[in-house]
Amino acid sequence: MENRYELLSIFKEAVTNACKHSKCKHVFISISYTKNCLTTIIQDDGKGFEVDAVALGKGINEMRRRANLMKARIDICSEINTGTTVTLEVEMR
Repeated sequence: MENRYELLSIFKEAVTNACKHSKCKHVFISISYTKNCLTTIIQDDGKGFEVDAVALGKGINEMRRRANLMKARIDICSEINTGTTVTLEVEMR
């Protein structure tokens, strides 16, 4: 419960980015809880981007900062003309 705001903010940012910037047709969301680990995956079929090129982007940096606060693992993978996947894994105590 102590990290719910950060978790919600990362989720919201990832979905907003997919809808606002990717020009995607679909956004796929998966949430699972296994062995005390909450895994959230937000994936789109949009235009993608070069992750290193937008590393200074406020939204992506903010997602990484929030994941760091929660001691969570965040992985942002994107490929031009293929889409983007944001995976967040949070150990639940």
